[in-house]
Amino acid sequence: MSRGDFLMSLFRFLEPRGNSSLRSIKKHAATLDGLATDFREISGSKLPLSMLGCSMPIIEEWFLDRLLVPVVVGNIFHPDRVNANAGNVLAFTDPIELLSIELRRVRTSKGWYQLGEASPLAERTLEAWSVKGAR
Repeated sequence: MSRGDFLMSLFRFLEPRGNSSLRSIKKHAATLDGLATDFREISGSKLPLSMLGCSMPIIEEWFLDRLLVPVVVGNIFHPDRVNANAGNVLAFTDPIELLSIELRRVRTSKGWYQLGEASPLAERTLEAWSVKGAR
């Protein structure tokens, strides 16, 4: 994912020029439908079905960061793809929507990731996103 992809979350419509394609708007709507389903399942105290039994990228040496929104930074490996740069380049995810350190899962606006080994920075960066006493 390039930085431009990360920042492209504004869709233009019903303007004389510069509109986003209907295809990109429909694709984003489908992504948000999946995210909303995950939120509904979690709010009902269920594990999201989209997380179960699926192959998901693994993030090693991870920590949280905030570019413009919270993201996970680390070495991202896709089990279903061969990537010559995997493990050699730090990358960042799409914006984080859900995070469970206990389950070692993070849901971004685009999909699920499995958290591998944490970076030494992880504990400190997690504190910034923790709510004291919340359950």
